[in-house]
Amino acid sequence: MVEQRLPGSIRTRDAVEAHLRAAGIDHGVITTRNRLHYVVLVPPGTSTTWTQPGTWCYGKHSPAPYITAPPPHRAHPPGAYWLLPPPANRTELCHATHVRDVITAATSHAGESRTGS
Repeated sequence: MVEQRLPGSIRTRDAVEAHLRAAGIDHGVITTRNRLHYVVLVPPGTSTTWTQPGTWCYGKHSPAPYITAPPPHRAHPPGAYWLLPPPANRTELCHATHVRDVITAATSHAGESRTGS
């Protein structure tokens, strides 16, 4: 689950989707109804090497090795929904490097906003 927020200029659903797609993420993103938290589905085994600060990557050896996903057809609130379509197969899972890039960019932008850069 990604806890980092996206840059302040990226607030609308269309802007968030465009930002993720530009980073190479086009499937497998679940969000809460208010879009404050994101769950990004990555390939099995990613949790064994995941070290991105401020985020969690759950795998089969995690304390809770599962997530609750909304029905595949739910693309809008109420409740959690698919911001980007559910993956149809393993090839549509998000690449960990793309997820790290989005998080790093969001973290860098947040730091610039706080320092006024």
